[in-house]
Amino acid sequence: MNFPIDQQKRFSLLIYAFVAVIFLTTNAFGASPKLSRKLGNTTTNTNSPILRITKLQCIEAPYKRSHLNYCKMIQLANGTVGLNTSVTIPHVLNYFEVTAKLYYKYKTYRPFMIDWSIELCQAERIGKFNPSTALVMKIIEESVPEFYYPCPHGVSDTASQCKTPSPKSAL
Repeated sequence: MNFPIDQQKRFSLLIYAFVAVIFLTTNAFGASPKLSRKLGNTTTNTNSPILRITKLQCIEAPYKRSHLNYCKMIQLANGTVGLNTSVTIPHVLNYFEVTAKLYYKYKTYRPFMIDWSIELCQAERIGKFNPSTALVMKIIEESVPEFYYPCPHGVSDTASQCKTPSPKSAL
């Protein structure tokens, strides 16, 4: 199945932005720069908590309107862990939401303090961003400025948001 190149670029950009958020989130919460088996061993002399990422996964696949090509955890040489994902969407979407949740395991998996989601068209229309949404939007704006514009898709049908100028009659 062949898809327009613009749609593939747009979606790839969104996935890359999502992966960047995961990278920055793990570093912001004290992810260890050096992964070791003992959690007490770090290369720095700080008392900050250490977060060791052992598993990242995409859930609820197969998706209804898209095809998940691959979803795997990658670890860079400096110990940073990220999620490498490729999804193919064969048609234009009016609603596009990315969700990220983080769980920790003591004896069972429990929700952690990261439960983040973004609906991209709505975020662009409103313009008020929380820090993680602002980060994703900044990455999109700097990386691919030709795709950074108010969404024509996803606009609701209310009169306040869909203002079309009425044609003026010629005199």
